[in-house]
Amino acid sequence: MARRQYYPTREVQPATVEVWRRAKGEPPAAARLVGLYRPGESGSFDYNPQEDRNPILSTVSIAPDGTRGVRELTDAIEHELTFQRETTAPVIGLFNDATADSATVAVTEFSGLVTRRRVRIAESLTMGGDLDDPSEQIFEYGPNEVPKYIDILRAGAMVPDFTYTGNDPETNGFTKTGSGLTEANAGGWRIDTTLSDAATYFEKTSWPGSAFSGGFTLELAIPPFVITSDNPSPAQCVAFRIEDGTHRFELTFDASGNVALNGGSSHAIANMRIRLVVATGGATADLWIGDTEVETATASGATATSGLSFGDLVTTDDADVVWPGFTYQLDSVPVRLAQTIYVAVAHSSGGAFTPDSNILEVTFANEGSGAGGSTGEFNPEPKDTYEMLV
Repeated sequence: MARRQYYPTREVQPATVEVWRRAKGEPPAAARLVGLYRPGESGSFDYNPQEDRNPILSTVSIAPDGTRGVRELTDAIEHELTFQRETTAPVIGLFNDATADSATVAVTEFSGLVTRRRVRIAESLTMGGDLDDPSEQIFEYGPNEVPKYIDILRAGAMVPDFTYTGNDPETNGFTKTGSGLTEANAGGWRIDTTLSDAATYFEKTSWPGSAFSGGFTLELAIPPFVITSDNPSPAQCVAFRIEDGTHRFELTFDASGNVALNGGSSHAIANMRIRLVVATGGATADLWIGDTEVETATASGATATSGLSFGDLVTTDDADVVWPGFTYQLDSVPVRLAQTIYVAVAHSSGGAFTPDSNILEVTFANEGSGAGGSTGEFNPEPKDTYEMLV
């Protein structure tokens, strides 16, 4: 019962041929008659679908006596025609300078017929210069306009759970301890204990329980500005301390632009961002200055308290410091170094894709220093140039 209908071998040439058309994916019942042609005749038909779909032509031979070659259109001979209107490979380039987080690729050389875009990205090239094991994403636009730009975002960016911007700490969930001078200052919040000889610091009142259970990342995009300090070395009169009830990490600073972790070696800051990355559980932490990991898996100190505090934590030394602010995330987020990727783009107007575009090499900037990113000025938008006549 599953066999096709049997038809005897043709004995006479057809007098006419019916030609039926349907789009690929449609059933034979959806076919429409194109026309009736004598052998050797040619014809044409209009075909302009919203999206490319190969047309399928079915032909039915009719003998001089009117006998049809098949009883059902399902049994007719079929011819699939390739229908692809978008065939030119697009051209891509970097629109503007890449940052540590994103790169914007501009695309040109494509028509309004495009309904789909394929973006392929690899981290290396093969010996033949092709993308090596690329990841692929297809965007569907349908009747909507296809964008001229593609934003490529690098995963793993720090997404702070808390941000302090250097204004009054007590309006940001901190309590003050000590009698030292505290006030707003250009660039941050000033804590001056040089005249009071008293420990003065701010402690966060709402602190997550088991703060280091999933790892912890503290970042000072701008290090504290130490106007003066009684101690020439990094000391607790200029300190930032985080604790989870078992583990403690403490950053201390001096007026010469150095930082130390848990009382260890001093490291020059050179006005670069500082990132402390606490491992899951809190037993160790890495210290980054800019794009350099200056300490790896430094052991935590012991503590029985839990919280975050910054300022002058001792009475033995005093300092005058401006604190610009900081952020933290309840996760371990190391600094992302410069990274190069290779990008290719192809288009489709509903069927097959065009050949890939040129392969574009893009380097994300180093997150620590912001350097090393690819430069770009490729803009597919048409521009008018007006020359001043002087």
